[in-house]
Amino acid sequence: MKNEDNEKKRRKYWLILLFCLIIVILMLVTVSYTVGSTILNIVGTNNTQIINWDVRIMNVSTSTVGTASVDEVDVSNTMIRDFNVVFTKPGDEVSMTFDVVNKGSLNAKLDYFNIGKMVCTYKDGRDATDYCKNIYYVVEYANGNKIEVGDTLDVGQSKKIKVTLKYYEDSVALNDIIYIDDIDISFIYGQR
Repeated sequence: MKNEDNEKKRRKYWLILLFCLIIVILMLVTVSYTVGSTILNIVGTNNTQIINWDVRIMNVSTSTVGTASVDEVDVSNTMIRDFNVVFTKPGDEVSMTFDVVNKGSLNAKLDYFNIGKMVCTYKDGRDATDYCKNIYYVVEYANGNKIEVGDTLDVGQSKKIKVTLKYYEDSVALNDIIYIDDIDISFIYGQR
């Protein structure tokens, strides 16, 4: 009887082993068929946008009234550097007109604008600060509208700005030529 029980146990063992082996083979066949016959199709479009920041001053032109004169203007992005003016009599005026252009891919807004300190000297280099008190400046859009912090400059948009420096007409006549050296004009834009 023991032999019969042992024989049944062996048979049962081999049947279970055979059954497990068949299941493993079926799984391997299924996986290999799936891997071998699957075609991966990815359909769609890429909407990636290149983002760049490019706000700059362009198309600078100057004009004068009276006997005033202006040296060449150095432009760097949204800053005009070392702008030099010469006044010889009351009523002299220098105007600079330029475009601020948004050539980037982000909308912008004006965070800050400034005309740097005016340094006035006579032809011989002496300090002429007393005459600087008689010089004023106006920063506005070319159409006469006021420029304000927070003004927007959308992608592709351009705004024409005019900066005017003038020696008051009712001021005392100058005894000498007045030089206003190295005026920096800056417009700082941030992302809107």
